[in-house]
Parts: sequence; C-alpha cells; structure tokens
Amino acid sequence: MDLARTQRLLEDKLAELLDRAGEIEEKLSDPGEKDWSENAIEMEDDEVRVGIGLITKKELLEIENAIHRIKTGEYGKCAVCGQPINKTRLAVLPQTTTCIQCA
Repeated sequence: MDLARTQRLLEDKLAELLDRAGEIEEKLSDPGEKDWSENAIEMEDDEVRVGIGLITKKELLEIENAIHRIKTGEYGKCAVCGQPINKTRLAVLPQTTTCIQCA
C-alpha cells in the first residue's frame, strides 16, 4: 500500500470538504430576502444545508483521523481488534478505522 499516495488523496479530500464547509457556512450566515415567502424557501434550504454540514464535519474528522493514523503508523490496523484492515476496504474507504468484522 502506498501510504504517501493515500495521504495525498486524503489531504485533497480534506481540502475539498473544508471548501464545502466554508460554502455552507457562508450560505447559512446570509440574512436572506425581505420577501417572507422567499425566506420560507430559504429556511427549508438551510435545514438541508445544516444536515449536509453535519455530515461534512463528520467526514472531516474521519479524514483528519486517517491522516493522523498514517503519520503515527496506525493506519491500516483495526482500531477495535488491531488486525489489518483489508486493502480493498481501505481503497474504497480510506478513512475507515475498522475491519469489516468490527464495523
């Protein structure tokens, strides 16, 4: 497994998520329109943005954790049982911390 390549991929994904989080935060801080009907629609959109923002924050933490695990030599080991995580699983979910049995 090429850990340097994996780390670069994770760092790229991290940058992308940070951009997305910034865009969501910017949209949520927008005071909205003066028209109450437009504001009602915007409020519905804001609920969706908040949900996406929470998912984004969760992904950010998972990716930051994966990068930390690479740097500390723990990457690829299951955080629960300590056994190696299948390389195919890591290829699909590079931020995973558990093997399929412990997931």
